[in-house]
Amino acid sequence: MNNKIKMSIGLINLLVMVHSHKQFLINENMFKQSHNLPCDKDWYPKTQKFFNAIDDAILNKYGLCKNINSFDAVLDFKVTAEMLNTEADELDKFEF
Repeated sequence: MNNKIKMSIGLINLLVMVHSHKQFLINENMFKQSHNLPCDKDWYPKTQKFFNAIDDAILNKYGLCKNINSFDAVLDFKVTAEMLNTEADELDKFEF
């Protein structure tokens, strides 16, 4: 992932989806812990499996592939409120 990709509504949705899945797993584990239920605290491999289940054609569209570098780039990217509040046709002012 050396080239910058212009942001789009599809890319924002992909980023938010992966981030949301990660957060869901973390929240689920906190819930289970608070109720003394067994839980798997390692959200990373489950989130990576979720990311790797995304169709290759979709990932390739955004310069991503099913490897650790792309996965970590998605996890590390901060989707800002400004991005979320920008009209779809103006998102290309942001880069991934």
